Order: sequence, then structure tokens, then C-alpha cells
Amino acid sequence: MRGDLGRLIQFIKRSQIDGAEVRRAVAGLGAIAEDSIAEIDPRRQDDRERITLAIAERAGVVSLAPAAGGRVAVRLTGHFDGGAVDEACRQATDRRWRAYQALKAFAEDGATCRRRQLLAHFGDPEEPAPQVRCCDVCDPQELPTVEPIGTRRRKTAAPVPDGPPVDDTQLAELKRWRLERADGKPAYTVATNAMLEEFLRHRPADPDELLAIRGVGPAFVTRHGDDVLALLADLAA
Repeated sequence: MRGDLGRLIQFIKRSQIDGAEVRRAVAGLGAIAEDSIAEIDPRRQDDRERITLAIAERAGVVSLAPAAGGRVAVRLTGHFDGGAVDEACRQATDRRWRAYQALKAFAEDGATCRRRQLLAHFGDPEEPAPQVRCCDVCDPQELPTVEPIGTRRRKTAAPVPDGPPVDDTQLAELKRWRLERADGKPAYTVATNAMLEEFLRHRPADPDELLAIRGVGPAFVTRHGDDVLALLADLAA
């Protein structure tokens, strides 16, 4: 949606890597390497560490190979070309901005069938007839609104989290919990994605801290408070 673009810009800016950061990361690998090879567990890396390692590989600073137990063997080549590293950093950033422009074009295009755009993006030439409503371009659907007489309704946008990205694995655990609690109803009726992300950012430890999170009301605390607090404690452990 168009409203998500600003948040995406912040993600791109926060994920920018420079040559100095790559050099520090390689130095850290060198400190634990044996015979110029360091083994790492990619499951314990955050997104920034993975991006840095990928840039180092593209610049020829390291080479990667599978290792036992799902780990990765990182071989230090001993060759650090600052110009190549800077270029790899620039290309990584450019790729993210190109992706952003594609998403921006998709969000702002109100004339081309969105389903057709997605099929074309993934190289699918088929055009099967939709079995249900196609998209908001082909079949606009406006929801009716009811306003009390003599009042003006003010449109407000849903709150968008402005904190750092959260751990995807832990967010997936919260989404699984939410799906179970929904019991066949739409998942958002239990909690929105924004609420789940705020849980992980603030880590409430009691009902009062949970109630202070944007979007949480007394009804949520009564119905789900004990469960979500217990789950967050488990995730923290």
C-alpha cells in the first residue's frame, strides 16, 4: 500500500552498509578463524550481518561454503580491495532502491490490473479468469460509511511502527499464536501485525506494560494478556 512506502524507505536507509563496516566484520571473522576459515551459524545472524557478509563475498574478500550442522564456512581470502568493497556496497543499496521503485510504481498505478502486474513480474504469461474479485483496479469496491447527522468524519491512518525491524523468527511465533487464538476468524481480529511487532520491541512483562502498547485495550489484556506475556517470556529466554 502507498502508506507503507515511508516505512520501507527507513528500512533501506538503516540497512545501508559501508566499507568500514565490512572491514570490521572481516576483522571479527579473522579473530575466530583457524587456517583462514571461520565457521558461523547464519541462523544466529541478524539481517545486517547477513548483508555485510554477502557484500564481502561479492567483493572477493571472503568465500562461502556449506559446513556441518547448517553452519557456513567462511574462508578469508586475505585480499581486501577497498574500491571493490565500496562498489559492492553501492550495488547492494542500488538493488534495494530499484526494488523500492518497483513497489512504489505498483502502489501508485491505479490503471493497470494489479494481478496482471504480479503475473508479468514473475514471468507468467497466462491470464486465467479470476474466480473471485480480481483487484481494486479492475473491480473497485468502496465500503459504505455511516456518519451521524451534523458531524464530519475525520480520516485517520492506521499507526505504522517506526522502530527497528524485529526478529522474523520470533514474529512468526507470535503470528502462529495469533492464528490459533483467532480460531477460524480473521487473524487481525486478535491483533494486528503492528501490535505483534510492538510486543517484540517493548517486551512487556506485566499487564500494565502490555496495556501501554499502542493498539492494546483492556479487552485484549483480559482475553489474551496471560498467554501473550508467557509467550514473550519464552521467546526472550
